[in-house]
Amino acid sequence: MKNKLFIIFFSLILIIFAQGFISAACSGTPAACTTNNGDQPGCIAAGCTYGPGVSCHGTPAACSTFTTSTTCTDNACTWTDSPATIVQGGGTTQAIIGVFSRSPLGGDNVEYHKVIPLEVQVYYAGKPINAPVVKANSSMFGEVALIHPAGSPDGTYRANVTINENTLPGTQRIVYTASYLGQFNEISVLFNLIYPLNVNVPLNNNYNKGDDLVFKGTVFDLKNVSIPNANIKVQGYVQGNKIFETSAISDQNGSFSTDYFLKYYDKEGAWNIVVTALSSDGRIGGISIPIQVSSASGVDYYIVNFLSPLQDSIYKRGEIIPITVEVKDIQNVIRGASVTVSTPNKDITTLKEVQPGVYSGEYLIKSDDELGKLFLKADVIKQLQDFKKVGGASIPIEVGSAKIDFAFISPDTDVTYTNSRLNIKIRLTYPDGSLVKGASIDASLSNGNIISLTESSDGIYSGDYFVAEEDLGSLTMTLNAKDIGGNLGGLTKTVYVKKRTAIENILFLVLDFFKKYAWAIAVFVVISGFIAKPNFELAWIKNRLTKLKEEMKRIKLMQIETERKYFKEGSINKREFKKIMAGFEDRLTKSQESLSYYEKKLVEKLKQYKQK
Repeated sequence: MKNKLFIIFFSLILIIFAQGFISAACSGTPAACTTNNGDQPGCIAAGCTYGPGVSCHGTPAACSTFTTSTTCTDNACTWTDSPATIVQGGGTTQAIIGVFSRSPLGGDNVEYHKVIPLEVQVYYAGKPINAPVVKANSSMFGEVALIHPAGSPDGTYRANVTINENTLPGTQRIVYTASYLGQFNEISVLFNLIYPLNVNVPLNNNYNKGDDLVFKGTVFDLKNVSIPNANIKVQGYVQGNKIFETSAISDQNGSFSTDYFLKYYDKEGAWNIVVTALSSDGRIGGISIPIQVSSASGVDYYIVNFLSPLQDSIYKRGEIIPITVEVKDIQNVIRGASVTVSTPNKDITTLKEVQPGVYSGEYLIKSDDELGKLFLKADVIKQLQDFKKVGGASIPIEVGSAKIDFAFISPDTDVTYTNSRLNIKIRLTYPDGSLVKGASIDASLSNGNIISLTESSDGIYSGDYFVAEEDLGSLTMTLNAKDIGGNLGGLTKTVYVKKRTAIENILFLVLDFFKKYAWAIAVFVVISGFIAKPNFELAWIKNRLTKLKEEMKRIKLMQIETERKYFKEGSINKREFKKIMAGFEDRLTKSQESLSYYEKKLVEKLKQYKQK
């Protein structure tokens, strides 16, 4: 009897003790088994039966059977979590951290906006707390940190996240984590992301090369209210590769129209047309439409082959792509055709026939061309009497970012000194020599400081750093630049920091003074010149008169020397003598005129300054 009482008492203690830990529960109505079609592990975990094929069927397990937040929310149940309780010495203390989603809630229908707000509540020891590190992770936006905004209730953490462009509507998951003093908790929230905008674009099921794909549709919200001024983007994909993109803006009635002409080089087969709309207030909507593209029956096309580049070749912005295309029919090569290639940025390059049936040219990839997998598309046309024969082909290439080149304007030496400013000025260019405008550039110093450079003029970026005594020795700058097109560049430069001698410091301070106050010195010189102007003018006129008199004296001496050479030595003939003397007389006349002018000017200035 005593043993039975002991067992009962001990069991009650265990139950009470266990209840301190079991403070979370899964409740609600589980998702139907069919939601796990194609997911055998998920189907079995939900208590359903898998097979035959990829089907999941049966009756799902009750929500209460799921013991973790992940399995609970995966099956559309509601996980209720609260801090666990540990029994200690006759009392209980809260010791586990808890994190609870406030927005969005599990099972919510969340409208697809470009930016979605997140909010959670965090507890520790049963009380809201603002100290933990809280993060959210999702395929929709990656990982972000949530913060406790000033003035908000204790334990409230928020973040606004920007949704990735390739996120599709449907079931989405956000995993929240909270950590504090070695404690950690994680919850998973499942919700339904829905398009708040509807897009209607009627298309046929089948199209032929040479047809015009016309996208004429409307965009409206869930209440059938038309959406004006929405940005419409239409993209065409074949086997996951983007073939084209076009855009439009909806009018006041929510209507829009754009098109794409199916070229002869476009791929045949199944296409997926994706139309998305973005309203001015950030709401998103979209539709995906499958179509089939074929060659028109009864039409004979040329056979077009790319000889270069090779399929999936990799190039960088700023590099040249050599393009060679062969054109033929079943039996012969085709001469005299018009062959053009549409390049990634929709430029048209005309190829020249370099040998029978072979056409060549090149394309310089521009610094703003799209990155990633792109297509070169060849279009062939030849006039044959009263009709045209056509052909086409396309080939994928991979385009990577261009290298941004650095040229240091300052510092122009490898030595700098303490207690001075290290001025950094850099010119950024692309491989073709054009300037890089609107880039962001940082200089990370080996001492841990980071300097942000600003664009002082087109392609020129500047910043500075005060060199302290602690920087003596080598100071390394690692510069990284990124332009608005995603092109990258980097450079490392080391300068040697020295300490100036006393004399060098004095010279530096003097030069620095003149640099800083050059404007004041210039003003002083101008004012001084204005005050001293009368003396300067009189001195200049007198100096000019002196030089004219000296010039006239030299000319008369040269006349005497020329007369001696003619009359006494006979070293020059009569013709030369007259010519030389005429030149001297002309110079004397002009000098005398100038002398008279400045003598008169001097008298006038003297009178003018006496009157003042």
